Amino acid sequence: MLNKLRALRARRGWSEEELAEQLDVSRQTITAIERGKYDPSLPLASAIARLFRVAIEDVFPFAATDRVRTTATFVMTDIVESTALVQTLGEAYVDVLVRQRELLCDVFTDHGGRVVDDTGDANFAVFERPADGVAAALAAQRAVGAEAWPQGCDLRIRIGIHTGDAFSVGNRFVGLAVHETARVCEAAAGGQVLVSEEAADAVGAELMIDRGSHHLVGVGKRRLYSVS
Repeated sequence: MLNKLRALRARRGWSEEELAEQLDVSRQTITAIERGKYDPSLPLASAIARLFRVAIEDVFPFAATDRVRTTATFVMTDIVESTALVQTLGEAYVDVLVRQRELLCDVFTDHGGRVVDDTGDANFAVFERPADGVAAALAAQRAVGAEAWPQGCDLRIRIGIHTGDAFSVGNRFVGLAVHETARVCEAAAGGQVLVSEEAADAVGAELMIDRGSHHLVGVGKRRLYSVS
């Protein structure tokens, strides 16, 4: 069975033995699963997904070509000035990146979201309810701000939120709404949460600060709002 267990384990810095101990299985079982030689039972697959705070299909993706049109709220994050942090922290940046992923994964899943991708220093999560996405973004900023980062580094993330239509293809989302979310995120400053007009209207734009019209590359002019 196709799976991403090895990659998920590596992100946490766990050995096969350490993962096996947490799941109360043998190391050989973990090895066999990662190599696609053993299909875990549903209870074990569920336990693995719970441990990594992701959906089962994010650990064991299925090949699919079906395109399901869906409306959702997309949340993207990005570390501000990450290159400078790498130069300052060196190897310690690896630990920072891992910890940041853990914090955001916990926050997003606790608010009913699903983490779709966390490649590099970016995170991408999907929520059914716009209000949950906004609440999760604010909680994420608080969690990052409260963390004691190594060498006293000032880690800041920017967050963009957009509600729109996209196609769910297997375990991924494809569509203009995804790209627009990325552009909203790029427009945000460190420590800021920017929200598209569509997401703001769904939650209540009167509760947010109107930041006016912004030109988003490849998308055009969009009115954005901030929340604090």
